[in-house]
Amino acid sequence: MQEIVIQKPEHEEIQAEYASAVGQANMLEIATVEQHGAGLECLKRLKRAQKMVVERLEPLCKKAFEAHRGLTELRADLLAPIKHAVRILNGKLDAYEKEAKRVAELVSRDLPITVAPDLADTAGVHKRKTWYVEVMDICLLAEYVGRNPDKAHLLLANTAALNKMARAQQGALRIPGVKVVCEEQRIAKSA
Repeated sequence: MQEIVIQKPEHEEIQAEYASAVGQANMLEIATVEQHGAGLECLKRLKRAQKMVVERLEPLCKKAFEAHRGLTELRADLLAPIKHAVRILNGKLDAYEKEAKRVAELVSRDLPITVAPDLADTAGVHKRKTWYVEVMDICLLAEYVGRNPDKAHLLLANTAALNKMARAQQGALRIPGVKVVCEEQRIAKSA
């Protein structure tokens, strides 16, 4: 098996390169035009530091991601025939158990006692019931939640779609239960 080695960079060395800008940002008071200008310059230095960290670590992150993806694909390839065989075998076992139960029920009809199906008992193998739901009608579910507000946790808002609508319509978006928020962000070029 191929060995995957990813060298972790010395983070203290990277931190040392931007520590002064971080310290200055933490200590900076902005109460005058000059201090405001110094704050904007400090912001540019912090953006350069941010870019430097990303540039230094991105190749390592990419290698780690590619290694993870490769191993995940290999795992899936190795597991695929095993999972397929398990499905086939479970189908055969289920068919046998169904027939054994049918025969036991037929025999039990003619006897004063119930006959158990003739099944093997193997240590470490058992059946487990797993319960889950399939949402058949989202509108009916939403109606139910509307009548039972304590069940609001059953619905999950599609915030990606709502955010797309908010960006397109900006302040004009009106949907009951949804608040449009406009947040300003200061952008500083790192170069």
